Amino acid sequence: MVFLGILLTLLLSSVIDIHCHILADVDDGPKSWDVAEEMCRMAAADGIEHIVATPHANERYPYDRKFLNAELARLQQRITPVITHPERNPILQQDLPRVLRWVELGCAVQVTASALTGDWGERVWRSAEWLLKRDAVHVLATDAHDTRHRRPVLSAAREAAEETCSADVARALVDDNPRAIIGGRALPYFPNPVVGR
Repeated sequence: MVFLGILLTLLLSSVIDIHCHILADVDDGPKSWDVAEEMCRMAAADGIEHIVATPHANERYPYDRKFLNAELARLQQRITPVITHPERNPILQQDLPRVLRWVELGCAVQVTASALTGDWGERVWRSAEWLLKRDAVHVLATDAHDTRHRRPVLSAAREAAEETCSADVARALVDDNPRAIIGGRALPYFPNPVVGR
């Protein structure tokens, strides 16, 4: 009976992180494979079942533009665009209704977990809460870079989302929707954003 309870708890608390700098020596994420492995252990202990590696690709971190453009076009034919961490973008903080308009056009929004728990400061927290209360957040992700300051932990943000919305919405943000994204399926939680709230 105890084993079944533990197993059920593990199954119910598994989550997926779709934005994480987990690869060593690729960008400003972990500087060694030891740190990357520790991040994986930390994530697993927090109930994170899958991590999608999202390394930076810019002038600081070289990339093959032709190849990536072809891959992007291919991807755009299969999945919903995901706008990552608009709550941390200073331009969007000034015009959060713009994010609602993008959601109405079919874009999904990913908010950084630690923004929802206040680790990025009050302005970012207010922006994250504003979007969450208006049904304009579809995924919570860690955007982890290391084991100390930007850690691969979703549990605290899941609890914050439960307090603001509900347990069902929180589960959708860390499990149902990320699982659909990595499975190439439509998002099961995609409400119309609430404009007037």
